[in-house]
Amino acid sequence: SVNTTSYWPWTVTSLVLILTLLAQGLHHYRQSLATHPLLGPQVHAFYTALGQPLSAPVDINRYTSTLTGMVSDPQLPGTLQLKAVITNQDTSAQPHPWINVRLENRFGNAVGARTFKPEEYLGTAIKDQLMATGISTSIALALVDPGQDAVGVKIDTCLPLGNNEPSGGKTGHPINQLAGSSP
Repeated sequence: SVNTTSYWPWTVTSLVLILTLLAQGLHHYRQSLATHPLLGPQVHAFYTALGQPLSAPVDINRYTSTLTGMVSDPQLPGTLQLKAVITNQDTSAQPHPWINVRLENRFGNAVGARTFKPEEYLGTAIKDQLMATGISTSIALALVDPGQDAVGVKIDTCLPLGNNEPSGGKTGHPINQLAGSSP
């Protein structure tokens, strides 16, 4: 008869070593796993619970922003309705960017600008979800109409700096002079 009690130490040791190897793999590939659309939120939650929150690697140049319309809102005088599409063209999931809207006069000078955080154009329910690769997000923003001087508009994506201020994006430096909100 085989003595099974001698196998328990080896079994327990093997399980501990396997779990240690899995933990090392998770830790080694944490940044890649953090960008995965399904596993990313769990990896972020795990490292946040450990007191080591992750910041997903982000390539600001892989976002595109396309203005799809801007009209005066007939139901809210003095308000402009801006519609745009933001697309993640990176090969991995990325956080939703901040959106900078800049209204310009005929000389290209800013007459108003505002940077919107993801929770302002998405709502708090989905702001922390990652934008999967190739996914487009339609946004609608209500802006205060600065008057007849505004003849052009530029939208751009940007990301927060460590002090929770916008990074400046790809084409300019955001200035928060244009009041507004998402509908």
